[in-house]
Amino acid sequence: MVEGVDNLYKIGDKVLFSLNGQHQYIKKDQLGIVLKVFEMHCTILHITKHNGSSIYQNIGFDKIEHISNRDKVQQDLMQHYDSRVAIQRLMMMVVTNEMKEDERVRKYNHFKQQIINTAKNMIASEDDTDFENKLKAISELKKHIFTIELDILSEIRKYNGRIGYNIKLIENERKRSISDISDDAMQDAFSRLD
Repeated sequence: MVEGVDNLYKIGDKVLFSLNGQHQYIKKDQLGIVLKVFEMHCTILHITKHNGSSIYQNIGFDKIEHISNRDKVQQDLMQHYDSRVAIQRLMMMVVTNEMKEDERVRKYNHFKQQIINTAKNMIASEDDTDFENKLKAISELKKHIFTIELDILSEIRKYNGRIGYNIKLIENERKRSISDISDDAMQDAFSRLD
């Protein structure tokens, strides 16, 4: 410890800290005990749920919080995850009537042009079999023109399904992060050291 520096943390302090320093948000959801205090960082004994532990060096003060501030950390975690869920929800798409009508018109014009081209070829055909095949093709195209299936609905459902899955992952991560620093988790982790 550097002389004359008034640090926030002392050896033996029980803390919440973050292992994800590369991200924009520092998620303080790990439990530990301060082993050494330096001018700008600490060495921390990380206590895991599975009766394990490891030592992390150079954990900056901005990535550490006293367990007495757990409520604030939980609120920060909730806000962080709520904003991530909100962003995902904003990405969800809604099919408008205009979108459906645009696709319907585009497909209708496509089938109409195919019918016209096939009819021209049918009139020019010299073989009866070719004539009958063109007539069958026109009959099939007629079925398509009156029962146009909209691809946009399926695509948007798939897209929204992926977004929904992402939201579920975020919610599961939030639940895990909050439970990792719950009263029970902290009591269990720190009681193993006594």
